[in-house]
Amino acid sequence: MLGAVALGARVVEKHFTDDRARVGPDHVFSMTPVEWRDMVDRTRELEAALGDGVKRVEANERETVVVQRRALHACRAIAAGEPIADSDLVPLRPCPAGAATPADRAAVVGRSAARAIAEGEPITWSSLA
Repeated sequence: MLGAVALGARVVEKHFTDDRARVGPDHVFSMTPVEWRDMVDRTRELEAALGDGVKRVEANERETVVVQRRALHACRAIAAGEPIADSDLVPLRPCPAGAATPADRAAVVGRSAARAIAEGEPITWSSLA
């Protein structure tokens, strides 16, 4: 049942009984009130764990976001005035403030270095002409 919810189920049909000893074909495999409550509780825990699908930096991640995110770094030393090629870039951690991210790759490629950029140095917007 939890697997179905994890895959997107919003409605689940389940047999329910107050006594499995009752006469009838379904009572023996039906859920009791205690089992039903447990199923609902586990389902709510799973829904909370799955979240709302929106990726965001949570409060407990704010201090380490610089360490967790990647920035574009120079694969080799790039001279001032030299155009930056795609092969000159590698996404690495950390991502200091003002650094170009992997999502910015297309905006960085083809731009010239405003100053010399050392091998391994993050590509910052201020280092681009």
